[in-house]
Amino acid sequence: MPVDPATPGAPTLRLAGPADRDHFLALEAACFAPDRRYSPAIIQRALTSPHQRAWVIADASGAVLAGLIAWSRPRTWRVVSVAVLPEARGAGHFTRLMEHYHDAARRAGAGRSGLEADAENAPLIARYEHADYHVVARLKDYYGPGQDAQRMERAL
Repeated sequence: MPVDPATPGAPTLRLAGPADRDHFLALEAACFAPDRRYSPAIIQRALTSPHQRAWVIADASGAVLAGLIAWSRPRTWRVVSVAVLPEARGAGHFTRLMEHYHDAARRAGAGRSGLEADAENAPLIARYEHADYHVVARLKDYYGPGQDAQRMERAL
């Protein structure tokens, strides 16, 4: 069921559920290095947990182009994963998912959003800064030895 209006035939943003597990696994495989991908069990938990939310953007045929998974807590929500298929990049899916996530978090009463991003991925950091996130800490060896992350936050 769509969660936002869309032009007929345009990609639709919708709440994800357990049936989207394989879609998220495909997004992870297409977008992240093997050591940064979530396992099928973690994805399944994310799609069934009362403390997590997930959305996908699918084209008119139902093919999933992008997805976002987040932890939802009373005051602070946290982006866990955002992925857009390489062939679907540049169409605004990242921004659309993030804006929808921020709206959902605000409606639920959260006042802050947080995330971690690869400290060496300057374009990704810039995308999050464009979405009003700011760096609050550098997390040494977060992804593994020598692979730091930037913890970023924003007010909602």
